[in-house]
Amino acid sequence: MQPGPQKLTCANGLRAFVVEARFDRGSVRHDKGRFEEALAEFDQLIQLAPQDMRAWFNRGNSWYSNGDYAGAISDYTRAIGLDPGHAIVYSNRGNARRANGDMAGAMNDYNQALAIDPRCAMAFLNRGIGYLQQGRETEAQQDFDQCLQIDPTLKSELEAVVDDVRRRLRGSR
Repeated sequence: MQPGPQKLTCANGLRAFVVEARFDRGSVRHDKGRFEEALAEFDQLIQLAPQDMRAWFNRGNSWYSNGDYAGAISDYTRAIGLDPGHAIVYSNRGNARRANGDMAGAMNDYNQALAIDPRCAMAFLNRGIGYLQQGRETEAQQDFDQCLQIDPTLKSELEAVVDDVRRRLRGSR
């Protein structure tokens, strides 16, 4: 039985191990809120595996969490270029675009996410927030209802985010 298109050797086996270790370390640092350290890990991962969509996606998440929305958009776009079939990447890029002031681009990304995966609860949540920020309450509520129909465990997160958005919108008037 062949091990796949490439013969497994000590060199590429070690490389795969290092790639996964960098990925794991970056993810742990990100989850602990140590975004600068996560970025450094994902930088190293991208040097080792520039064609690994996960590296670009996860570095994009760290840029986003660190407040660098342009960096996040760039990395999410690169991840999409490598593998355009992941709804969550479009949804996350939509969040970065929305945070960067590009509501039209954000809504396009949410719609693309839902075209890829019509059951992506987070894309419904995020698009609903976009609708809410545009004053489109009916569409927002429809998306929030769809989100909860798909994933009822998001109820407390949805309520907290919607309350926060509504509070901010009232404060800006």
